[in-house]
Amino acid sequence: MEEAEYITLIEWHCRQHYYNGMLASAKQARDAYPDSERLRLLLCLAYVLVGKNHEAIKESSSLLNYPDFTLPVLLVQNVALVDAERSIVTQMENRIRDERRKASCIALYLAASVLFLARRADRAKEYADRAYKLKPTNINVLLVKGWLESSLRSSAGTSEAENFFDSVLKEEPRNLSALLGSAKIKQHTGEYSDAITILNSLIVRYPKLPLPLIEKMKCLLAAKDWEQVLEMVNRVLSIESNNLDAIKTSSVVALCRDGNPSEGLPQLQLFLRNLLLAEPKNEFLLIENLRLFSGIAFQDHGILSELARMAEKMLQATSSSNAELMAELGDLYAALGNVKDAERWYKNAICADQSSFVALMGLAHCQLLEGSAEDLEQARQQVEILMEIQPHSTNVRLLFMSAKIASNENSVKALGYLDAAANVLLKSCEGLAYGYEYLSELKPDLCLQIAKQRLMYSLNKSLMSDEQGSAVEKEPSVRLLEQLVEACPGSSVALLLLSKARMQSGDYEGALTLLRRLLDTVEPSNAQAHLTMAQILAYQGKYQLASQSLEVGLSYNFKIRDEPVYHLIIGMVQRQAGDLENCVKSCQTAMSLAKLTGGANRKSDMSASDRATLYLELITVYSKTRRFAEALALVEEAKTNLGGTAELGRITIGTADIYLDMGELENAVDCLQNIHPGQPYYLQAHTKLAEINLNYRKDRQAFAKCFRQPNNSKNKHTTKKCLESKFRHFEGDVQ
Repeated sequence: MEEAEYITLIEWHCRQHYYNGMLASAKQARDAYPDSERLRLLLCLAYVLVGKNHEAIKESSSLLNYPDFTLPVLLVQNVALVDAERSIVTQMENRIRDERRKASCIALYLAASVLFLARRADRAKEYADRAYKLKPTNINVLLVKGWLESSLRSSAGTSEAENFFDSVLKEEPRNLSALLGSAKIKQHTGEYSDAITILNSLIVRYPKLPLPLIEKMKCLLAAKDWEQVLEMVNRVLSIESNNLDAIKTSSVVALCRDGNPSEGLPQLQLFLRNLLLAEPKNEFLLIENLRLFSGIAFQDHGILSELARMAEKMLQATSSSNAELMAELGDLYAALGNVKDAERWYKNAICADQSSFVALMGLAHCQLLEGSAEDLEQARQQVEILMEIQPHSTNVRLLFMSAKIASNENSVKALGYLDAAANVLLKSCEGLAYGYEYLSELKPDLCLQIAKQRLMYSLNKSLMSDEQGSAVEKEPSVRLLEQLVEACPGSSVALLLLSKARMQSGDYEGALTLLRRLLDTVEPSNAQAHLTMAQILAYQGKYQLASQSLEVGLSYNFKIRDEPVYHLIIGMVQRQAGDLENCVKSCQTAMSLAKLTGGANRKSDMSASDRATLYLELITVYSKTRRFAEALALVEEAKTNLGGTAELGRITIGTADIYLDMGELENAVDCLQNIHPGQPYYLQAHTKLAEINLNYRKDRQAFAKCFRQPNNSKNKHTTKKCLESKFRHFEGDVQ
């Protein structure tokens, strides 16, 4: 292997954060080319990255005699002296400043390379830019510029990186680093076949080297060509039986594509075991993988337990005081519901680093999990302090906790935090190709928590015609769920939540399509999916099909009878069949299960939209059976329970219907006039008002006036069109 190829191989290991692998490759290269200062420099950096600072200082000292290597060597030593006394660090920084002033192009690109590989890309860019100004055609300058720009997520950075790699390939068509870089850029821009063409040529050129096979495997993963990914996994393992990337990818496919933790767990155990053998003290790499797999575990106890076990093993083996790893372990125990151990590790993290924001946040999360009034108050105070520290926070977990706390007092504020959290996650994934980093940034477990919480308060747009259903863009949490379902097609929970979101938005067919996909290809026995399907069918007026769907769901899991929605659907079917007495009983059972009886302070797990539907179902039956006192009493209870939510508008319209059944037209009109332009369900209220004027009052002038009143809502144009459409519809009926 040529020296340049060795350099590429060493740098590739470093970019994957395989620092022990980097060290092994650097030693092998140094032995092959003992006179190469560049390889010795990379060996010094490898020593630093595996924590062997003494060896790094010793090895690098002789390189200080070479003028072009003085600056990069000082930077390597500076990384090694990160925990040294302040006076020593200051002295080193002064020397670096002096060398930087007189640095040659070679010194600058070597310095840029060292900093980039040491995960200091911002500083590396300064050096690379200066080197580029001095010699814009130098192959090594172009390579370091290409890799730096490719690490940026902007389209401009991607385009520039492509130009740099292309410039190298014009001069050296077989340059391994440039070919890998070019393939990476094409993968990033979705040109998968072009990327694979490059990688196939490298596979032929290096038949015994796993590297091009691994890169092809990652490219196929980005394209979500799952079967080909698994074929590449087997090819890599045939060359290197314990290859970390191949075993890791196998586990990712099992968890994301198949949604099968029982298949993914053995692969994950094998991966983590080999990881600790190959990279025994590589805490950075372990943390990276803990975050990836805890996110795609979807709360699976076995996966989370294995991750926690390995994290503890690393801490014990290295006698480490790594606050970041301790906080990560705290997060794992919190996800397992083990609050006591989570608190212990968060406190250990704070002892190691008093400024650990993640650990402080974790302690607040533990208080939220405890759930007592005192704990909730302490959590609220802690979160307020953390929000003051980061006033414009983009920390998703902090925003989510803020939403949980606010939900008890102000649902509008809670929605704001949830939307902000969803937007942060969406932005974090921008510019990333599908793969390990993408999944880590997406945080699938947190996506689900945000989406679940958001659905609790989301407006039921299915009842709003075109007023807001088409005028308002998709909620961030819905876009997040769509992205999650695409990233993890085997997640039954994600598919179910997205179907519920589609149902609430009025897209019944879209929701049913998702549910059929879930039941046909992911989990046929998912009782919750059958329950949601029954709910949609009932909303569509297909009551017999809804009953059948309930029966199928019940055959898979008898416990769905404990769901309030189950009894709500039964009640809707009974009302349609004219069995009003049993409808009342079913609705009352649903209310009891939803904790909507026995005091308004009890917190229900039912969404605001479903609670409103349940209240209205029972109110309607009471009204139709002329039990008006009970209907109006239930209205007051509903107003209390749904206070602060957008669903109050539906209750107001339902109240008007009671007054119409009672023959009290003026009270009905007064109710409807309480819903103003810009408020949810304004169009429905205004349409109902028009109906009263036309059908009850026989006042065509007042009827027409309803559709000509000025509208100050933000969706003014859309609402006006809807009102005009309604007007034409009523006019046609009258004629």
